[in-house]
This record gives sequence, structure tokens and C-alpha cells, in this order.
Amino acid sequence: MKLINKIHHNFISLAVLILFVGGVVFYIMLRKLMLDQIDNRLLESKTLIVSNFDNFLQHPDNFVWNEELINVQIQEDFTSSNVLLSDTLLQNINTNNYSAFRKIEFQEQWKDKNYNIKIFKELDFTDNLTLNIMMLLGFLAVFFMMSFFIVFRFVAQSSFIDFFDTLRKAKNFNIEEIHDIELVESDVDEFEKLNEVLRFMTNKITTDYKSLKEFTENASHEIQTPLAIIQNKVEQLLQDENITEKQIEKFSDILQATSRLSKLNKGLSQLVRIENGQYISVENVDLVAIIENNLHQLEDMIEAKNISIKTNFSSVKKTDINPNLAELLIFNLLKNAVKHNIERGDINIIMQERELIISNTGINKKLDIDNLYGRFIKGYDSNSLGLGLAIVHKICNNYGIVLTYDYQNELHILKLEFK
Repeated sequence: MKLINKIHHNFISLAVLILFVGGVVFYIMLRKLMLDQIDNRLLESKTLIVSNFDNFLQHPDNFVWNEELINVQIQEDFTSSNVLLSDTLLQNINTNNYSAFRKIEFQEQWKDKNYNIKIFKELDFTDNLTLNIMMLLGFLAVFFMMSFFIVFRFVAQSSFIDFFDTLRKAKNFNIEEIHDIELVESDVDEFEKLNEVLRFMTNKITTDYKSLKEFTENASHEIQTPLAIIQNKVEQLLQDENITEKQIEKFSDILQATSRLSKLNKGLSQLVRIENGQYISVENVDLVAIIENNLHQLEDMIEAKNISIKTNFSSVKKTDINPNLAELLIFNLLKNAVKHNIERGDINIIMQERELIISNTGINKKLDIDNLYGRFIKGYDSNSLGLGLAIVHKICNNYGIVLTYDYQNELHILKLEFK
């Protein structure tokens, strides 16, 4: 959820809660004020009746005076001098409907007689007035809330312009660029502090990256030189006529170890370059041509194991990818299929509209998919460096290619799904 939407959601939720609670409290207070006004009217009427009691006795038991219904009845005993105020319902004789009334009840003695007097004031007008006031205030509250919501959204979006500009530049930041990240100065303190942190972090990352890159390149280059010397010297010793069989065996081990170390250095360098995004250029590459070229390069390995190659290119797949990475991707996939195959095994290569499927015979069990693409995971070949599929996986991640593995019908299947 976006920050602005989250603020809006929280604002509306809180506003609705406040309006609901405030509306209930306001309704209770407004009704109490209305009832207090009616009670004051009823008390005034009581005072007037008591002061002119003789005249009121001239009326029937029930009569209307000043929009108030008055009931006067004689009773035997004077039971209380208290004045009682309460709500009640009275039935309309004509419509048989009940209406709400406010009632005041008291007793009065007059000429040795006891009278019970009730004065009723209808509440329909008061209730309607209260309801109308509540509806008006509710409408005004909703109107102001919606107006504030629109204004707040506009103000929030304009206030977050600097923030979104910072996000865009941080997203497009390239560690390979020489110049520092350029952020617009903001008049919002929090955004400016964010810019300061980003400037510090990007400068630190760039400096560390350049130092690490320089060290890696120098180390890779310097390692290759002594390795080449060692390999050359060992090859010269192997050509010596006086060398014994035991020495040949030991020198072969040294040569194999140096070759392995050279490949390891090259593989790690390739992974570092991929992770650092050094393969930037993108072209529309013909994968079928790359597959055929790599099969030709691996021809000696294929013939050594007497592997049968079957291809089915139903469509010529071209994809947007760096040519060097495309070559590296296909080569590692095919080399993996050849190297981990069995004598007189099979390799099937199928190219469809959006898929490249490479299946091969090999060890008669499914590989652990959790470790399949990890670095230095050798699987069932102890001589493997364990970097081939790690490089493949990294390239696929960089270009959004979906890489999946399965084992069916004694075949290990690697499938690439292109965009």
C-alpha cells in the first residue's frame, strides 16, 4: 500500500470513528438541551396553574392550553409534594397512533380538596427538530471531510514530489557512474535528511565497489600469470625424456590442479561481472545459432562419451540479451549436459516459441533442487567446480528468464522460459 493511500485510509477510519462518537455525544447533549427547554416550559406552566388554580378548575378534566394537554383529577389523599418529570406515550383517539410526550405531574390542595395535575407537552416537533439538526450536521461533516480529503490528497502529492524524485534517482543509480548521485534539495526536513543519508550511502558504496573491483581485477590478472607459468613449466617437465612414471603422475596432478584453479578464477570473475551489471549492451540474439556453435565446440567431449545428440528447433528463437552472456548461458547448459552425462547417453535439445528445453541422461535420481543453483555445489561429479549452473541461474535472474529443473523418464530436464 502506498504511503499516501495508507495516510488516507487511516484518516478516513479515524474521521469516521470520531464522527460516529461525536455524533452520538452531540445527539445526547442536544436532546438533553431540548428536554431541559421543555421541562422549563412545563415548570412555568405549573407555576401559572398553581397561581391561577381557581380559574383552571373551571375547565374539564382534560383540556388543551398553550399547546399543552392538562389533566386535573381529584383524589382522596395528598400523597406527595414532589414534582415528577418523565417521558410517556399517549394514544391519538382519531388515528390510534401513539405519540411521545414529556409529562410533569404534581399534587395541589385547594379548599380542602386534593388534586392530581398532569401537564403533557408533545415531543414530535422536538424530535423532528433534533433529527433535522443531526442530518444537517452530518451532511456538513461529510462535505467537509470529503473536501479535506481531496485537498489533503492534492497537498500530499505536491509535498511528496521531492520524495518521489529521490526514489526515482535512487532506483536509476548506477554504481558504474563516476559522478555522485544528484538529489534535489527539499524544504522538508525529513526528506532532506533522507537525501543526506542516500548521498552518504551511495558515495560509500561507490568507493567500496571501485576498491573491490580494482582489487578483484588485479587479483584475477595476477593469479592468471603464475598459473600460466606453472602450467608451462609442468608441461616442459612432462616432455623430459628422463622423467619417471611416478613423476609423470605427480606432474599430471599438478597440471590438473592448476587448470582447475584457472577455471575457478575465470568462473568467479564471470559471476562478479554479472552481479555488478558489467554486461550492459543488449542485442537481439539468435539462440539456435549459438547452440549449434557450442555443440561444435563440445564435439570432442561428446564423441569421447559417445553421446547421442537430438535437436528439434521448431522455431528460431531470438531474444534481447547481451551476446556474451547468451554465449555463456548456452555453453554452461550444454557443457553441464555433456559433463554429467553417462557413456552412450542422450542429450535432447528442443527450441519452441518461448522455451528452450535441454534434457540429458545421467545419475539415476533427481537432484536436490534447493542446492542445484548454488555456488560450489558439485552434485554427483567431484571434479566439477560447481559454478556452471550458478552462472546460468544468475544470467536468468538478470534477464527475467524462468529456469526450472525436473527429472522424468530417467532424464534430467532444464527448461528456460523467455519473456
